[in-house]
Amino acid sequence: LASSYKIPLRFEDVVDLTVNLVELRHATLSFAYELRRVADGALAATGQTRHCVLTREGRIVRITDDMREVLRGPEKHPRRGEIE
Repeated sequence: LASSYKIPLRFEDVVDLTVNLVELRHATLSFAYELRRVADGALAATGQTRHCVLTREGRIVRITDDMREVLRGPEKHPRRGEIE
């Protein structure tokens, strides 16, 4: 986990969170994040997380082909201005 805060936000600020898959390996994946204030597009924060896939017992397992397809597939969530 890494984060960098650029500017403060206020409670009433509307923000846009962009998440990008930046690395997909055998058993790990990493995401990068950008948080922007909608009013002026100002970059408020960036971050990155790295994850691994585990069994219920806590053992690391390979990412399946089905999971890879979902992760690499088209975006399915609303973007800025699309939330009703």
